[in-house]
Amino acid sequence: MKAKDGTQWAATPSSEHQVGRRNIVRERCGPNRNTNMLSILDTFKLFFTPEMADIIIRHTNKKAISTYTAYNEKNPGKKQLVWKNLELQEFYAFLAILITSGANNSNTDNAMDMWQTYSYPLYRAAMSINRFWNIIRFIRFDDANTRAQRMETDKAAPIRDIWTMLNSNLAKHYKPTECLTIDEQLYPYRGRTRFTQYIPSKPAKYGIKVWWICDAENLYPLTGQLYTGKSSEGREKNVGERVVKDLVAPYKGSGRNITMDNYFTTLPLAKSLLSWNLTIVGTLKKNAMDKILGRYTTKRSTQRWPLAFFYNILDVACLAAYILYYENNKMLDKKSYERRLFYRQLGRELCTPFVENRSQNPQIMRHFLTKVAIESFLGRAINPHTQLTTPGSSRPQTQLDSTGRKKITGVCYTCLQSEFKKRRKTRKICSVCENPICDEHCITTTTCEVCAKK
Repeated sequence: MKAKDGTQWAATPSSEHQVGRRNIVRERCGPNRNTNMLSILDTFKLFFTPEMADIIIRHTNKKAISTYTAYNEKNPGKKQLVWKNLELQEFYAFLAILITSGANNSNTDNAMDMWQTYSYPLYRAAMSINRFWNIIRFIRFDDANTRAQRMETDKAAPIRDIWTMLNSNLAKHYKPTECLTIDEQLYPYRGRTRFTQYIPSKPAKYGIKVWWICDAENLYPLTGQLYTGKSSEGREKNVGERVVKDLVAPYKGSGRNITMDNYFTTLPLAKSLLSWNLTIVGTLKKNAMDKILGRYTTKRSTQRWPLAFFYNILDVACLAAYILYYENNKMLDKKSYERRLFYRQLGRELCTPFVENRSQNPQIMRHFLTKVAIESFLGRAINPHTQLTTPGSSRPQTQLDSTGRKKITGVCYTCLQSEFKKRRKTRKICSVCENPICDEHCITTTTCEVCAKK
């Protein structure tokens, strides 16, 4: 059969033969060699790097401090709010709560239920529910001062830096096999964005659309392209062809085969990719990417789309870490429940250092339910009545009473020297002369890290 453009079509497929020379991949496929001996936590940090965490921590602290400062200035007569800076260990504990709640399918539960005594102990052991709420409230992913300017050219500016870094990390640590797939993911979200998509064939129907190219053998996500709607120049033509060419550009000339659905498949695209030494097959199992990410998603209810999409970034990083870790440890049985166990172990490794620090804080361990949760998480009894000293410290260990508070230090030195010669007992001592001092005569100052170094 001959088409109007001169293309020859056959009613029956050509006879099977051995793989052509152009379809033989001659490079090593699979995880990079330097990832072979990594633990679960280190594998996850390949994709969600400390640099990404540092960006989030810096802008979250900035947002929280500015909000509290504005409140204090507006309400000088009320109790002044002080934000405790979010640090790396605590942020990892926050991620551990999100990942573990996804593995336990608790992400749709009310947070109050997660902190109940009968719930999974990791949540209460990692942090208080108020601290969890505050981190979600203030978490930010970019500089708010330059956001408006960047959004003039990029509708996804509030999350773009983290998204770009994730894509770079995904492509850096894995070489795909000879067969790739391209399909769209609709991340469920019904809030307000400038690019919300409606796709009735998807389970969620409304959400944020991402085009993915994945390894067909294990569904490893290689690169994702976030769709932000039509540009200011008008509606784009041949979007499917442009997306495919963007996604397969790194594999030009490699001889790989690309499988896609009818939305992307066109004859000009097939001819164009053939000139790149790439072949295509125009079919694909529906919703594969949506289903595998949605099974243990960290998604929680929110009205802010950057936070909603951050949950998707975290889902992708966890999935990539799981696939990479499995490929490096083929002796493990890859069963349906293995990913849930992997996520639980990842959550434990993420928050263990922070929980260990909390277990040495007498004020925290005074709360019986928190103490039980921490002991259950660590798997051992914790004695809060002795406070450990830091290595190299010359000061003796602080002695605590049965309630976990410091024992009575002595009588206030200043009260004793006054004309009334009061013998006021106190638990405090001066940090300079180490004489006992009461609340009335002690001076408490709050300084930032920069001023403290001066």
